[in-house]
Amino acid sequence: MKFLRAEIYGFGKWVDKTFDFSDGLLTCLYGENEAGKSTLQNFILYMLFGLPPRKRNFYQPKNSNRMGGTLTIVDVSIGIFTIERTDDHVKCLLPNAKVEGEDWLFEQLHGLTREIYTSIYAFSVNDLIEIRRMKQEQLSDVLFSVGLTGATAIYQVEKKLEKKLASLYKRTGRIPEINKQIKVVQEKHDELLRFKQNEATYRDKKELKEKLEAVIEKRRSEVLTAQAEVEESKKLLHLIPFLHEYQSTVEKLTMCEKDINFPEDGVERYQTLKNQIIPLQSDYNTLKRNEEEYKAKLNHLMNEQYPASIYEVAKSILNERLTDENIAQQINEKEKKLEQINGVLKEQLQPLDMEEDEIKEIVLPFHIESTWKEISETNIQLQQDGERLTEEYNLLSEKVDQINTEKQAVFSQLLSNEEVSEMQTKINAYELTVTATKNNRDHKIKMEQWEKKQVRLANWTLVGTVLFASLSVLFALGINNYLLFGITAMIVTLGLTQFTFIKKSIGETGQNDNSNEFKSIISPSEKNKLEKLLHKNKDLQVNVRMLENEEKRAELQKKDWQEKKRMFDHKESQWLDRLKTEQYQYPFLRQVDPSHWIELLHKLQQAKQLIRDKHVMQNEIDDLQEKRNHFQRKLADFASDISWTNSTITMEEIDQIVEKYTINNQSIIHYNELIEKNEVKQMELKAKIISFEKEIHALMEVASVETEEEYFSTARELADKKALLNRKIELEQQIRPVLPREVTDEMLTKEISQHELESKINNLKELIHDCQQEISDLNKQLAAVELEIGQMETSDGNSEAAFLYQIELEKLNALAEEWVIAQVAQTTLLKAKAAYQRKYLSEVIELTSEYFSKLTDGKYIHVHAPTGSKLFQVEASNYIRYTVDELSQGTIDQLYVSLRLAISRVMSEKFVIPLIIDDAFVNFDSKRTEEILNIVQEFASSQQILLFTCKSDIAQTLQAQHISAEITV
Repeated sequence: MKFLRAEIYGFGKWVDKTFDFSDGLLTCLYGENEAGKSTLQNFILYMLFGLPPRKRNFYQPKNSNRMGGTLTIVDVSIGIFTIERTDDHVKCLLPNAKVEGEDWLFEQLHGLTREIYTSIYAFSVNDLIEIRRMKQEQLSDVLFSVGLTGATAIYQVEKKLEKKLASLYKRTGRIPEINKQIKVVQEKHDELLRFKQNEATYRDKKELKEKLEAVIEKRRSEVLTAQAEVEESKKLLHLIPFLHEYQSTVEKLTMCEKDINFPEDGVERYQTLKNQIIPLQSDYNTLKRNEEEYKAKLNHLMNEQYPASIYEVAKSILNERLTDENIAQQINEKEKKLEQINGVLKEQLQPLDMEEDEIKEIVLPFHIESTWKEISETNIQLQQDGERLTEEYNLLSEKVDQINTEKQAVFSQLLSNEEVSEMQTKINAYELTVTATKNNRDHKIKMEQWEKKQVRLANWTLVGTVLFASLSVLFALGINNYLLFGITAMIVTLGLTQFTFIKKSIGETGQNDNSNEFKSIISPSEKNKLEKLLHKNKDLQVNVRMLENEEKRAELQKKDWQEKKRMFDHKESQWLDRLKTEQYQYPFLRQVDPSHWIELLHKLQQAKQLIRDKHVMQNEIDDLQEKRNHFQRKLADFASDISWTNSTITMEEIDQIVEKYTINNQSIIHYNELIEKNEVKQMELKAKIISFEKEIHALMEVASVETEEEYFSTARELADKKALLNRKIELEQQIRPVLPREVTDEMLTKEISQHELESKINNLKELIHDCQQEISDLNKQLAAVELEIGQMETSDGNSEAAFLYQIELEKLNALAEEWVIAQVAQTTLLKAKAAYQRKYLSEVIELTSEYFSKLTDGKYIHVHAPTGSKLFQVEASNYIRYTVDELSQGTIDQLYVSLRLAISRVMSEKFVIPLIIDDAFVNFDSKRTEEILNIVQEFASSQQILLFTCKSDIAQTLQAQHISAEITV
């Protein structure tokens, strides 16, 4: 691919400007800073890959409202075509007047994107600046990343991934987010467990759930193991033909173990000698024939001699005689061929039901066969797609009907919400009654104990009051103080009041206790029956949810089917349009099924070719007849010139005239000299032939054969043996990557039964089906258990703890998913780099060494790629190696440029596309600049290069085009 011309309507600083790149493969564009070099580069990339709206706004010209332009390109497989892009609209104008779009351009660029182009086929001084920003110990890794991916950002991506992984999780860390979240989740989990410690039923359900999950996981593991074994057996089944062929090849090699003596390149050398002998032998035979001819003519000349003028004319006529006879024979042959062509043409036109003139008027362009073939193949594909869509629709309809039937059956057995609520209320009332009865018994025991205490208190109060009153009376009588009788009376009154209040309280409490009696509304057997009905109803609810999920999936599948049907109708409509277009252009196609169009096209092409051959043949016959007429007129003129007595003269009479002149002395001497020279040449050729025959004999002695047939037979045996060895190696290369390394050698020699493998696969599939069926049943049980657990967690404390635990767990899962994504990205990046290294690094390093040696004038002779933790190394001419951080900055820049040129060269072996270099040599001294320009010019012998520079010495050396944005004003 080569850029020929860029015409800019408007792009950044450039308006109505044209650049010509057609003069050679190396184009240098010179301009000062702000001259518009970078804008021109971005315009070329915009033409090839486009730009998003925000970036297009950046290059919107200020002096024009028209943005875009054209880029003319020449390609060996297409020719010259032009890309026209305005804003985000693109047209590709092809040599055959067709117009293609973005998809066609993407296909011609072999999937190349703007990022890949700038990373492989373009580089600038900015890349060197970014390299200088890196630390010395990181420089080797950055160079390695740039060399393999073409973007210095890969190092930053790797470091960013490492930093992200470290910030998320460390095995023994506390600060990373996942570590902290694990601690929070553990605390919430412990809090949740504290709410559930007194719930024995809940624990049982949890244990049952875990057991079910363990069994499900075990069965899934068994399914995965069986599926892996099925895949392995399928691989081995696929390899059976290769294994049999390998074993057959080994047997054949064993049968031809003997050594074959044969000269190196023996067939080519033998054939070369034979090819050299053949022209010599031909020349020798020609000389022999010439010698005989000379002698015959010499004898003839010695017998006859005639006047010169008559001899010359007669000789001319005689020379044309053979031509005339040949022409007559050609006319006869061509007339026969013309008759054959007419017969074949008649047979060709009969099934076509068309006249010759109709066939001639039909125009069949070069692309019509591919167009009709595509219509025919699309017709077949549409029929297959239509049948497949119909089958999918029928299966989907059957599935929906089955789901609806199952739902109706389940709904007919479901209890209503009122029935469930009523049953649950009865069960709760029963349990409440049992609990209340137990509590009432405990309360009675406590009340009896309280009553005993109150009786003892009342008795002690009465005894104390009586005792105190007796003592007070005795004391009052003793001291003759009657006032104490009043106090005694008050104390007695209070004591009796307290005694009466305690007795009354005991009586009221007993009455209240007698009234607090509970009676259950249902019996224990009825309670068990209700619980069984509720449990069965829960199972039915689980089934309903599963059927609803199946129904949702069916609806999604139905939408997918409708989208497929829409795409099919659109494709069928496009096909019908193309079909009608072809039938309009070629009306005779309306009577022919599209599947027979290609066959009809071939018959039309054959008929048109026969018509052309017929016209050509008739023209050739007319031309030959005219030549015969000319010869007859010449004979008549010759007879008139010599005043021949008869009106016509025969060729025999002309022969007599020629024979009379042929005898002359000069001709005799001339033929004698020719004979002598002929004999000398014969001797020389004979000597050369003998020399080559000796060499052929020597080759046969090496091969221990005597005849040419035996010699070539030995060569074929040797070639067959080499072919068997190559096939054996090829089969090993096909078999070993598929089979595990530890069993490959055994499989290469072991006889494997296809029937046993197929039987094993069928058994494994049956095991997988049984396990999947068991998993389905266990999932139903698990769903029921989870539903019960969910109902047991409806209490406020338990729900809040479970809610907080779930929130923190989801946070942990989100962080874990983020960590896994980063881990996968890092692993994928490392694998991609390793794969790329194995495929291209050796070739890239070899070319890098070559260019780096030239740039450093042989000071450094080899570049060694980094291995493990080692840096890039360069080997000096004295065989001392230096790491990258031991080089000067200028030498590092030269190494980087050499590496980028090597990458472009290696990638151009797959797809040749112009290389863009933007001032990558500004820091080179004059000598290094001269060397790099020599390399660039050598590059330009096979790949177009656009070199942008602001250095005047480079511009003068390469006779650069001067560009400036001032011309756009």
